[in-house]
Amino acid sequence: MSVRVVEGEGRTYWVSADGTSTYYVGQLVTYIAASKAQTYGTVLPLAVPAGAFDTTNYQVIAGVVTGINDRTPTYDSTTGLQYVTGTYQSQAQLLARDWTGAEGHMHAKNDPEVKLQITEILPHTVLRAPIFNASWSVAPTVVTDTGGSDTTGLTTATTTGACDFTNVAKCGTIYCRTGKNAGIYRVSKDTSTTAPSVGTAFPFDVALGDTFVRVPLKQGASTVYIAGPGLFIDCSKNPVIAGTNLFGVYVYNLNLATAGSEYAEFRFEADHFCLARA
Repeated sequence: MSVRVVEGEGRTYWVSADGTSTYYVGQLVTYIAASKAQTYGTVLPLAVPAGAFDTTNYQVIAGVVTGINDRTPTYDSTTGLQYVTGTYQSQAQLLARDWTGAEGHMHAKNDPEVKLQITEILPHTVLRAPIFNASWSVAPTVVTDTGGSDTTGLTTATTTGACDFTNVAKCGTIYCRTGKNAGIYRVSKDTSTTAPSVGTAFPFDVALGDTFVRVPLKQGASTVYIAGPGLFIDCSKNPVIAGTNLFGVYVYNLNLATAGSEYAEFRFEADHFCLARA
């Protein structure tokens, strides 16, 4: 699973690659390089955030790559995604390409430049992105309760194995995968990796051996660290609202039910579509 649009997309159109970057189908792309720099292409792969709400890089969200004009697709062995590698700038490199498909408006059919089909993202566009632990396809860690004897629904901290990040109170989510509370989400109130607690009780006692998954984001106003580049939410990073190196998002839905298939549905905070921002 890669990033995809769930609802509210803009237009789908063909754009120019920059001739050096590697692009993937299902990748988030930006109009602007780091620190407001321009590029020879129309879009670049979305780099990791730098600064609170990316106000060091100032990237401007453009869209999701949905096509590449290679006649014969090439697939990445790690992600399974179609991709195109950069280094297509000289005449010889361009004329050696076997291309097809790109067309419309300003793009001529006889142009061998690497073209990308992107689905435009607007401030109201809802995306679905996988949640991985630091690397592609590595699922968030499942933690097991070792404390037992809970009679508070986890409003009093228990003890578990270490999760992938240090929680910040009111900014993370804990999901019960097995036990009497299976299928229920709560916002965490602890500041720990191994002693989770929640603000609103789980309805049932937590028992020895119950399992949970924790992520550093929550439904509603939240923050994320997107890596890959531009391919997944990294749950090993905990970008809190007052912190640095984060994208601002509004989360509609979290799904942490199945190992390796965890995802979030969200839209970007509107600042990420403005080049001039605080």
